[in-house]
Amino acid sequence: MSKFWVGFENFTTATSNKTGAKIIGAANKSIEVVEIGCFGSRAVAPADIQHNVNAGFLTNATAGTPGASPTPEPFYKIGSASGNTAGVAYSAESTAYVTNVFQLFSFNQRGGMRWSVPQGEGFKPDANANFSFGWRVISNSAGAVDGNVMWWE
Repeated sequence: MSKFWVGFENFTTATSNKTGAKIIGAANKSIEVVEIGCFGSRAVAPADIQHNVNAGFLTNATAGTPGASPTPEPFYKIGSASGNTAGVAYSAESTAYVTNVFQLFSFNQRGGMRWSVPQGEGFKPDANANFSFGWRVISNSAGAVDGNVMWWE
Protein backbone atom coordinates (compact mmCIF):
# COMPACT_ATOMS: atom_id res chain seq x y z
CA MET A 1 0.00 0.00 0.00
CA SER A 2 1.08 3.58 -0.69
CA LYS A 3 0.10 6.84 0.97
CA PHE A 4 -0.96 9.92 -1.03
CA TRP A 5 -2.11 13.50 -0.41
CA VAL A 6 -3.55 16.56 -2.12
CA GLY A 7 -3.90 20.08 -0.75
CA PHE A 8 -5.09 23.57 -1.58
CA GLU A 9 -4.57 27.17 -0.46
CA ASN A 10 -6.75 30.25 0.00
CA PHE A 11 -10.12 28.59 -0.78
CA THR A 12 -13.01 31.04 -0.29
CA THR A 13 -15.73 29.62 1.93
CA ALA A 14 -19.41 30.57 2.19
CA THR A 15 -22.46 30.13 4.41
CA SER A 16 -23.37 27.01 2.43
CA ASN A 17 -21.33 23.83 2.03
CA LYS A 18 -18.39 24.07 -0.38
CA THR A 19 -16.29 21.02 -1.18
CA GLY A 20 -12.66 21.60 -0.26
CA ALA A 21 -11.27 18.27 -1.42
CA LYS A 22 -12.54 15.10 -3.05
CA ILE A 23 -10.80 11.83 -3.76
CA ILE A 24 -12.41 10.50 -6.90
CA GLY A 25 -12.33 6.76 -6.51
CA ALA A 26 -11.69 4.60 -9.53
CA ALA A 27 -13.73 1.42 -9.98
CA ASN A 28 -12.23 -1.51 -8.10
CA LYS A 29 -9.61 0.69 -6.40
CA SER A 30 -9.61 0.75 -2.62
CA ILE A 31 -8.79 3.86 -0.55
CA GLU A 32 -8.65 4.64 3.15
CA VAL A 33 -8.78 8.31 4.19
CA VAL A 34 -6.67 8.79 7.33
CA GLU A 35 -6.17 12.55 7.64
CA ILE A 36 -7.98 15.80 6.89
CA GLY A 37 -6.54 19.19 7.78
CA CYS A 38 -8.15 22.61 7.43
CA PHE A 39 -6.67 25.91 8.59
CA GLY A 40 -7.25 29.62 8.27
CA SER A 41 -5.61 30.80 5.06
CA ARG A 42 -2.20 32.30 5.53
CA ALA A 43 -2.83 34.46 2.44
CA VAL A 44 -5.42 36.71 4.15
CA ALA A 45 -5.59 38.63 7.41
CA PRO A 46 -7.06 36.45 10.16
CA ALA A 47 -10.64 37.11 11.12
CA ASP A 48 -12.98 35.64 13.72
CA ILE A 49 -14.87 33.40 11.33
CA GLN A 50 -16.13 30.01 12.45
CA HIS A 51 -15.72 27.13 10.00
CA ASN A 52 -17.23 23.67 10.18
CA VAL A 53 -15.79 20.73 8.25
CA ASN A 54 -17.94 17.70 7.45
CA ALA A 55 -17.13 14.71 5.32
CA GLY A 56 -18.89 11.87 3.61
CA PHE A 57 -18.98 9.26 0.92
CA LEU A 58 -20.42 10.14 -2.47
CA THR A 59 -20.98 8.78 -5.92
CA ASN A 60 -19.83 10.57 -9.03
CA ALA A 61 -23.36 10.85 -10.41
CA THR A 62 -23.11 14.64 -10.16
CA ALA A 63 -19.40 15.23 -9.99
CA GLY A 64 -19.26 19.00 -9.41
CA THR A 65 -16.56 21.34 -10.72
CA PRO A 66 -13.16 21.41 -9.03
CA GLY A 67 -11.06 24.57 -9.08
CA ALA A 68 -8.05 22.30 -9.64
CA SER A 69 -7.44 18.61 -10.25
CA PRO A 70 -4.02 18.01 -8.71
CA THR A 71 -2.22 14.73 -9.27
CA PRO A 72 -2.17 12.89 -5.93
CA GLU A 73 1.29 13.26 -4.44
CA PRO A 74 2.92 10.05 -3.15
CA PHE A 75 4.69 10.08 0.22
CA TYR A 76 7.15 7.50 -1.12
CA LYS A 77 8.56 9.14 -4.24
CA ILE A 78 9.68 5.97 -6.00
CA GLY A 79 6.37 4.19 -5.31
CA SER A 80 3.62 3.65 -7.84
CA ALA A 81 1.28 6.44 -8.95
CA SER A 82 -2.18 6.74 -7.43
CA GLY A 83 -4.93 4.67 -9.00
CA ASN A 84 -7.39 7.46 -8.14
CA THR A 85 -7.75 11.13 -9.01
CA ALA A 86 -8.65 14.17 -6.92
CA GLY A 87 -10.29 17.58 -7.10
CA VAL A 88 -9.93 20.57 -4.76
CA ALA A 89 -11.55 23.97 -4.17
CA TYR A 90 -14.85 23.21 -5.91
CA SER A 91 -16.76 26.03 -7.61
CA ALA A 92 -19.85 23.85 -8.24
CA GLU A 93 -20.83 21.26 -5.68
CA SER A 94 -20.96 17.53 -6.03
CA THR A 95 -24.55 16.75 -5.09
CA ALA A 96 -24.40 13.00 -4.65
CA TYR A 97 -23.15 12.84 -1.03
CA VAL A 98 -24.76 10.05 0.96
CA THR A 99 -27.36 11.11 3.51
CA ASN A 100 -25.24 10.36 6.57
CA VAL A 101 -22.21 12.63 6.57
CA PHE A 102 -19.59 12.44 9.27
CA GLN A 103 -19.44 15.62 11.32
CA LEU A 104 -15.76 16.05 11.96
CA PHE A 105 -14.70 19.37 13.46
CA SER A 106 -15.11 23.12 13.81
CA PHE A 107 -12.44 25.80 14.13
CA ASN A 108 -11.82 29.55 14.12
CA GLN A 109 -10.09 31.02 11.06
CA ARG A 110 -7.27 32.27 13.30
CA GLY A 111 -6.33 28.62 13.83
CA GLY A 112 -7.23 25.30 12.30
CA MET A 113 -7.92 21.67 12.99
CA ARG A 114 -6.58 18.30 11.92
CA TRP A 115 -8.46 15.00 12.04
CA SER A 116 -6.13 12.01 11.90
CA VAL A 117 -6.38 8.29 12.66
CA PRO A 118 -3.98 5.34 12.32
CA GLN A 119 -4.08 3.21 9.20
CA GLY A 120 -6.93 0.72 9.53
CA GLU A 121 -9.22 3.23 11.32
CA GLY A 122 -10.04 5.64 8.48
CA PHE A 123 -12.91 6.15 6.04
CA LYS A 124 -13.06 3.37 3.44
CA PRO A 125 -15.38 3.99 0.49
CA ASP A 126 -16.28 0.87 -1.44
CA ALA A 127 -15.58 0.40 -5.13
CA ASN A 128 -19.26 0.13 -6.00
CA ALA A 129 -21.97 2.70 -5.22
CA ASN A 130 -20.15 5.11 -2.88
CA PHE A 131 -16.63 5.03 -4.20
CA SER A 132 -15.52 8.60 -3.63
CA PHE A 133 -14.86 10.64 -0.50
CA GLY A 134 -15.23 14.39 -0.09
CA TRP A 135 -15.12 16.94 2.64
CA ARG A 136 -16.85 20.28 2.81
CA VAL A 137 -16.52 23.55 4.68
CA ILE A 138 -19.40 25.74 5.79
CA SER A 139 -18.72 29.07 7.50
CA ASN A 140 -20.69 31.63 9.52
CA SER A 141 -19.57 34.22 6.93
CA ALA A 142 -17.24 34.13 3.92
CA GLY A 143 -13.67 33.30 4.85
CA ALA A 144 -10.61 31.61 3.37
CA VAL A 145 -8.96 28.32 4.28
CA ASP A 146 -6.03 26.09 3.37
CA GLY A 147 -6.44 22.33 3.58
CA ASN A 148 -5.29 18.83 2.73
CA VAL A 149 -6.39 15.19 2.70
CA MET A 150 -4.24 12.06 2.99
CA TRP A 151 -5.11 8.48 2.14
CA TRP A 152 -3.75 4.97 1.66
CA GLU A 153 -4.41 2.82 -1.37
